[in-house]
Amino acid sequence: MEIIGSQIIYPFFGYIYMWIRYRNKEKIKQVLKNDYENSYSTIGYLVIWKPVGVIFLVLIVCLLIAAIIGSVRFGIRN
Repeated sequence: MEIIGSQIIYPFFGYIYMWIRYRNKEKIKQVLKNDYENSYSTIGYLVIWKPVGVIFLVLIVCLLIAAIIGSVRFGIRN
């Protein structure tokens, strides 16, 4: 399954992201070379997994806040 992601899905999303963001072949080549190891797969990986990581962190923070509010509001009972 990882082969499909690294060879098909990540480059596809990386290419689409770069084309939407820069819309200039020369600028895309320059940014690709300087920032992303000349690989659309790297960009696609970041585009797909960065939002997932952010959502995960937000959910963990919400869980901690809910636990703190619950323990303060209802008290810690045995």
